[in-house]
Amino acid sequence: MTTTPRTARHLLRDREASLILGAVLVSGFGSSATALVAGVNGATLYAVVDAGLGRAPSWAGVLYAVRGAGSVATGLAAGTLTRRLGERGFGAGGCALFGLGVAARGCPAS
Repeated sequence: MTTTPRTARHLLRDREASLILGAVLVSGFGSSATALVAGVNGATLYAVVDAGLGRAPSWAGVLYAVRGAGSVATGLAAGTLTRRLGERGFGAGGCALFGLGVAARGCPAS
């Protein structure tokens, strides 16, 4: 029964162990936040298709297919783009495109 408190004390006292524990906790929180935002994004897509575009909710499948094709194209071009732009440039370009997409989605169509 005293193993758990000893283990917890060891994790908090040992610098390397506490850094690993902190990284695991931050990673778990980040993964949970990402899953939450992804779920909200999926639900929002149906609202955009229905109210924003005036289409049937089944039309969201077309948007998912286009997004999938874009993902495949980006995956095929990622190696070449990373070599040309560098890792930071490629990451910054992805963040910029994501930001443009979010801004375009947030703007009214009319």
